[in-house]
Amino acid sequence: MEKDQHSHSTSLLTQTKDKENLPHIKPEQTGINPEKCNKFIRVGNTYLKLITKLDKFGNTSTVLSTIARQTLIDDNGKSFLKQVKKYDAFCNVPNNLDLKVEIAGNRNLYEPLQHRSTPGKWPTIENFIHHVFGSQYEIGLDYFQILYLNPCQLLPVLCLVSVENCTGKTTFGNFLIMIFGANACMIGSKELTSDFNASFATKLVVTVDESKIARGDMDRIKMMATASTIHLRRMHTDHQSIDFFGKIILLSNNERDFINASENDQRFWIRKLAPVTFDPTFESRLKYEIPAFLHFLQFRQLSTPKVSRIHFAPELLETDELKAVRQESKGWIVKEIKEGLIGYMLDNEIAECQCTTKDIKNFLFDRDNRIGLSDIRKSIFDDLRLEPSKNTIRYRFPDTSNISSKVGKPYLFYLKDLE
Repeated sequence: MEKDQHSHSTSLLTQTKDKENLPHIKPEQTGINPEKCNKFIRVGNTYLKLITKLDKFGNTSTVLSTIARQTLIDDNGKSFLKQVKKYDAFCNVPNNLDLKVEIAGNRNLYEPLQHRSTPGKWPTIENFIHHVFGSQYEIGLDYFQILYLNPCQLLPVLCLVSVENCTGKTTFGNFLIMIFGANACMIGSKELTSDFNASFATKLVVTVDESKIARGDMDRIKMMATASTIHLRRMHTDHQSIDFFGKIILLSNNERDFINASENDQRFWIRKLAPVTFDPTFESRLKYEIPAFLHFLQFRQLSTPKVSRIHFAPELLETDELKAVRQESKGWIVKEIKEGLIGYMLDNEIAECQCTTKDIKNFLFDRDNRIGLSDIRKSIFDDLRLEPSKNTIRYRFPDTSNISSKVGKPYLFYLKDLE
């Protein structure tokens, strides 16, 4: 009996060794078309089909579409699954010169550029960059150079504005898509708040083409401008945290109130564009000159040193347009206060009312976590030149008839002054 067990064990051991020594079976040896295998990958437990997409500028990109495991078996047989390339997770590692598709067992979501840099002339691009950046032409070239050679570097939120049409704002967004292909996109502000962000989460350039950015969306844009990671949310797949290096560009027909910017906001670079006439071949000429432009950027020296998180010194980005936006942004809190209190006094048929900063916060900004008591206090002092009572007193707010009096140091607002 012992001999039989020993023989059985030896037999199993031999089978295991023989199995380990079997040569690797290539897809073509199984009768499976290798090209077909390359159209599918598995990331974690999810099977995906790689679909090649062509955009209007001739750039190709890879769209990942989930596919059921059983569907693959039904269409190709169970042995097909063994030939599908497997990855542990996604990663997002940009490199415009030497891109790696697989990094440490992870599938890289960044796409290869379609252009190869070659020496040449680029007069159309040069004129266009002069049009967009004007006297800041060299800084504009630095912006492009950093995008190309150091894509992980944070950059300011570039804002191109003009109330007039035919200024080149949309053309600028298209130009970036021509250069960076599937690594650039143009979206509306509503897509920023969508439940799914696969349209922009992996991109190097995220152009928001919207006439005015809602205040809530602006907070997300500010956060994204300096974020290092983002949760990739795709339909029918698990959410995953990946590196984020997207550079935000805003295109707007509003010059002063498309965003809210405080004196401390140093991440915005606002350029006002003048109308210009482009001939029908302009975009095709831009595209033709891209290889020469990239070659120029590859060997050019930056004109500015890195002195901040967004590379550029804040004073370099202090345009007249930014100052105008800051000035316009200052008064929005006090506008809300005035409108709210005027409505309150008219509804209650009173000519004056008393309330503290805490009352105003609870009455008008209860759900707005961005507005604090200090913001309200500063707005009332700066814009209305009012100060609270020096002594603690009793007052009634917000209901003059049925509420017990409060104790505090309220402001005194007169309806005639607010109107």
